[in-house]
Amino acid sequence: MKGFVLSLLCLAFLFSVASAASPYCCTANQWSSAVINWDPDRSFFFIGEFVYDYTNSQEFFNAQENIGGKHYNVTYIVLYKKSTGYRFYNGGNCQTFALSGNMPQYCVPGDAIYRGNYSIGYSPALVVNYFEFLRGDDKGTYQFSASGCVPVANYGHSVRNPNVDQEQFFNYVTSVNQNLFQVPSFCKN
Repeated sequence: MKGFVLSLLCLAFLFSVASAASPYCCTANQWSSAVINWDPDRSFFFIGEFVYDYTNSQEFFNAQENIGGKHYNVTYIVLYKKSTGYRFYNGGNCQTFALSGNMPQYCVPGDAIYRGNYSIGYSPALVVNYFEFLRGDDKGTYQFSASGCVPVANYGHSVRNPNVDQEQFFNYVTSVNQNLFQVPSFCKN
């Protein structure tokens, strides 16, 4: 759990810095994507579904995690308006964790440094802009489509989470299933 919560906090950190300067671009307020996240230093890996709902201040992750060679099926429901997140395995073992502050908007911050672009695919290719950020000992990259600000990949390393945190996004759609944010009854006790 610590691995994923640290990744979640690192992801929140990466995008909370957007308030430091006017953002270069922000994603749609509601979107869903398959996501791969890994940190080779911690032997942590997950592949799953990520649902981002800035309009209603909530996020959903459903993933197969591999932590230290062990596999787990786990779901996270993160409800910023209730200042609470839920982590549970299928059918039980619910854990809650506290959240503080507002949900960060998913943006490339205005003080990120544009380093260039590259293309994915062929005719029509997806043009991806590549940005870098450096803030003291914190560093990382953002990779978003040049058109529509669709997240493609992110990489981060911060002093707060002294590990590499990497995400890759695919099968992105600008819709969310609101039923995913219903906390199961076994988690409400």
